[in-house]
Amino acid sequence: MKEVIKELANEFNLKSKHTLILNTLYDGDLPAPEICRRTEIPIGRIYDFLNELLSYDLIEKVSGKPALYSMANPSEKITNFLKHKFDRLVEKENRILDLMQRKQSIESMETIHSGDEFTFKQIQLLSECKGIRTVVRHGSIPFPIYPSNSVDFQKARDVIVKNRPTLAHTTHEMTFMIYKAYKDAYKKGKRFSAIIEKSALDFNLNIIKTKLGEPFLEKMVEGIKEKIKKYNLKIYVVEEYVPMHIFITEKKVMLSIIHLGITTGVLIQSEEVVSLYKDFYDDLVERSKLIEECI
Repeated sequence: MKEVIKELANEFNLKSKHTLILNTLYDGDLPAPEICRRTEIPIGRIYDFLNELLSYDLIEKVSGKPALYSMANPSEKITNFLKHKFDRLVEKENRILDLMQRKQSIESMETIHSGDEFTFKQIQLLSECKGIRTVVRHGSIPFPIYPSNSVDFQKARDVIVKNRPTLAHTTHEMTFMIYKAYKDAYKKGKRFSAIIEKSALDFNLNIIKTKLGEPFLEKMVEGIKEKIKKYNLKIYVVEEYVPMHIFITEKKVMLSIIHLGITTGVLIQSEEVVSLYKDFYDDLVERSKLIEECI
């Protein structure tokens, strides 16, 4: 982990004092005076560095007397930090593109070559859009169906991945990053709707029931209903076969398939293509049921 912290410092301009504190807290929770003693950072400066790390979500403050600073679940915290940096980069990119598009209509197409590339493009779409419509490929379920609790999410994801191929998210860190991207999108009030196959819904929920037990499934189903109500999500269920993953935002469409274990696809920026796929999406919705009727 110290090598990871060193790489973060190199790539994201963390201060040397930040690195000292992170390496110290990696060994356990500590109060500020003890962090000062171990790092030799003066007490008059330590809180500036601690507050900066808190703002980056790389550490947390645990209430008590004295209060402790913690780097518990370091992989999760570093993933959150990377997601935050990625979002800021997307915001800057979009501001530049918006300025350019005021004078001209930009159309483009990018090829997606791997699952990891697919993941980053999906996070970018979630970061830059006001709302996203998703058609979920055969056999899969969208991330909003998974539990909100990170521990339960990982349990559900692990058993599902062991029983069917997935488009992307090849490591725990990549999986957690896209999971966090969806949670952030709900909390920011972004509109989300998805269309999934009835057979895929039944298949995946049955895996959960068989591998993790009926109480876990019941809790997961209640969580789905709560999220739908709290965040005004729309999840539709269709009887027909869906061969590919489709993401539709205000400006872009991303299409992706998996073949022989390899994820490929295209990301298209075009008003005409967006309009075409919105019509396709609406047509599917007319032949669907809301998920609340199916679980």
